[in-house]
Amino acid sequence: MSRIGKKPIDIPVGVDVKLLDNTIKIKGPKGELQWSLPYGSKASLAENRVLVEREKDLKKNKALHGLSRNLIAEYGYWRYNRI
Repeated sequence: MSRIGKKPIDIPVGVDVKLLDNTIKIKGPKGELQWSLPYGSKASLAENRVLVEREKDLKKNKALHGLSRNLIAEYGYWRYNRI
């Protein structure tokens, strides 16, 4: 499994996260993000954290697993925590 992909994403205070099918919607005080996860990836929400998982160990899914997780995490960081 991807080392980056295994890390959960902490949700900051004041940010609302919703999961609809294979789409994640993040809404905070400075804006809104809607990201469609690639085929073979899925996200789950638990205890104020988002976890991105892959369904199968295909080469393409492995490559997109860490990328998807990092795009969601980095967008959230720069969008909501930047001074």
